Amino acid sequence: MSRTTQENDHGVVIAPNVSPNYDTSSWEPNRSVNEPRYREPKQEVEKKLSRAAFGLILIIALLLTGCGSGSKSSQDPPPPPPPPPQSQNFVSITFDDGYQSTYDNGLPIFDKVGMKYTWYIISTFPDTDPFFATWAEVLDVSKRPNAEIGNHTQTHNGVTQPDGTIKFLTMLDAADLESETFGAQQDFIAKGITPTTLAYPYGDYDMTPGNTWPPLPFSQQTVEQAVKKAGLMGARTTDFCLPNPSTPPDCGYVEAGSNPFALQAFETNQNGTQTSLADIQYWTSPALPGTTDTTRRWTIIAFHSVDNGADSDSVSSELLQSMVDYFIAKKIRVVSMTEGLNILGLNGQTFNGNAVPAVRPNRASTSRN
Repeated sequence: MSRTTQENDHGVVIAPNVSPNYDTSSWEPNRSVNEPRYREPKQEVEKKLSRAAFGLILIIALLLTGCGSGSKSSQDPPPPPPPPPQSQNFVSITFDDGYQSTYDNGLPIFDKVGMKYTWYIISTFPDTDPFFATWAEVLDVSKRPNAEIGNHTQTHNGVTQPDGTIKFLTMLDAADLESETFGAQQDFIAKGITPTTLAYPYGDYDMTPGNTWPPLPFSQQTVEQAVKKAGLMGARTTDFCLPNPSTPPDCGYVEAGSNPFALQAFETNQNGTQTSLADIQYWTSPALPGTTDTTRRWTIIAFHSVDNGADSDSVSSELLQSMVDYFIAKKIRVVSMTEGLNILGLNGQTFNGNAVPAVRPNRASTSRN
């Protein structure tokens, strides 16, 4: 046997030159030869167990506090309630006459956010007067994805009546009525624009207050028949409704089953009073999310020039901006006139006179559009 080894009393070979840094108490002379000859020192085992215990405690602490785990602490506030469902009702914004100020000061506010609008143009006015937009500008607007052009007749040449109202289409003979409706439509088509709706100048049509009431059968309504013959889907009027202090008025709205050639609207700046944002909020309240008013499905508002109050028809760009901001904040749905007709399934080309009973507007002053 080598001099560097020796046997103990049991005949097991042992190594006498044990490292001085190793704990010799771990030596087990009775261990089987097939088992490891050495075991880790007790101090090393205790260190490893201590580190493992610390890691486990850290993981448990992280889970409890939600750090790194994606879970929320019991101290977090509860989630907010879901928003009310979007109303099935909606709003349309229209501008009449084709003023230059509307093009310069009004339409860009809507274009910036992609909000829909319909611009009604008098077909013989572009390129004739600096107060009105040019055909190049009208065509420019017609190509914008959020805009559409509407028919506002050829001349808009109304006549003031003894009672102060202004009439136009209802005073024309058949030939002139055709020129103002069908002829105007052809003017637009020649420019590459095909309007789908018309706005009655001065709100004057066969069902206008002061004309025959109850209205004549549809087959005898010469103005509406002329609009249908021109190939239009519908026509907007401006039957003004007196304010109601508690609820939106009964008239001024469109519902499913309405006459597509008698689309009532709220005209701004009536009765010598400038329209305010509060007025617009009042008119459009049926379109707020969560409302289910089926008789006030569609709110249409008629504006004219945007000269910042320079004349009685004008509104300010600040009012329009506030209105747009309000619609966005309140998530009010805004559509074009064509979209409104499609949503409610209204189409003048298939209309045969069957409509929900009309509410006679209680307009107290003449329309100026």
